[in-house]
Amino acid sequence: VNYNLAGWLEKNKDPLNDTLVDQIKKSENELAVIIFAEHPGQSGTDDKKGGRGQKSGAFKTVSSGYREQLNNLMRTLNATHPHFIRCIVPNETKSPGVIDAALVMHQLTCNGVLEGIRICRKGFPNRIPYKDFRHRYKILAPKEMDKAESDTECATVCLTKAGLSEELFRTGKTKVFFRAGALG
Repeated sequence: VNYNLAGWLEKNKDPLNDTLVDQIKKSENELAVIIFAEHPGQSGTDDKKGGRGQKSGAFKTVSSGYREQLNNLMRTLNATHPHFIRCIVPNETKSPGVIDAALVMHQLTCNGVLEGIRICRKGFPNRIPYKDFRHRYKILAPKEMDKAESDTECATVCLTKAGLSEELFRTGKTKVFFRAGALG
């Protein structure tokens, strides 16, 4: 394997800060001034701005490029709403219309689907933000909900008046939580 090292050092070194170069150019040390005479620096922009400013066309280091790419990736991921599909093979012979129940149950167990359903049934998988709850269910107890001092009290009063058992719902800081099937 042949490797080409041409330009390797230039590509991977971090450049000097332009503010530092400008200060060295103003130094009383003649040798330092001569060494950095050709370096562009900030071209005197710090005198006009009176402090730190944005560098135009600044050299990008490898680490800053990586950080920018990572931030772009995170922005893209946070803007999407991914959905996952678990594929189940119905039989090993790939025959249409034939289902091997033991094979399907084994796959559902190994993939964690059955455990997820069990946990979902024990918990409160359905949730509604208080604002949406108030808008949707205010018709059930309008006077009581108007008198309520907090979102929690509003939801509890409404659901109790509607005859829903307290075992079927819980109130949180921002949402009302319901057991599976409690909403119909």
